Amino acid sequence: MKFSSDCTDLSIQERVRSHASDNLAGDRILGIDIGGTKISICIGDNNGRIQDSQRMPTQAADGPDRCIRRMVDMAYELLKKNNLDVGDLSSIGISAPGPVSLRKQMMLEPPNMPGWKNVPLVDMFVKAFNRPVFMNNDANACVLAEYLFGSCRGTQNMVYLTMSTGLGAGVLANGQLLQGVTDTAGELGHYVVDINGPPCPCGQRGCLEMYCGGMNVANRLRKKIVTGNIHTAVM
Repeated sequence: MKFSSDCTDLSIQERVRSHASDNLAGDRILGIDIGGTKISICIGDNNGRIQDSQRMPTQAADGPDRCIRRMVDMAYELLKKNNLDVGDLSSIGISAPGPVSLRKQMMLEPPNMPGWKNVPLVDMFVKAFNRPVFMNNDANACVLAEYLFGSCRGTQNMVYLTMSTGLGAGVLANGQLLQGVTDTAGELGHYVVDINGPPCPCGQRGCLEMYCGGMNVANRLRKKIVTGNIHTAVM
């Protein structure tokens, strides 16, 4: 199931069903969510039901090779825990921090994960599991999950905001995912709201993410607690 700027006539549901019917080796899907703070891995099915899941800190500073090795190991452990093996998987889905390139099947250079530049995620997981692997940025993956399985199931027009380590958006219009020519249609976290604002790891100043991204909100509150000598159970 590939999504690009040139929308096809097939609905998202039809593409999901088509992909599922083309991969009859197993009826489970391995889901991997890569974040700047944590990594989550789950086993589910084509109806969106989660069988089991596990998470771990990203430790992005270790670099992509070591982190991905840990992801692969944890995925195999999760399969073993559920009495499954790779043959039970129809495919693997990855949600990754943007920006990504679907054409190159890479994570390009996420601002919150220094050193992760042009990481060939899809190729690395295909080699590790020998199953079909599909990738998109985390916000796009989330809006598709909501559309197919969530409380907004079937909603043709919606915006899904991810407010985790960073900030992003996935956009559906008339039931089609807005991917954009450069796969950055929903990257609103790096819209500049103040040209004199704080520097952002992306190289700009005053990006929306610097004010609303989870990590920056936490850092700002932590600074206020310390400088204001505020007594709290959090710190």
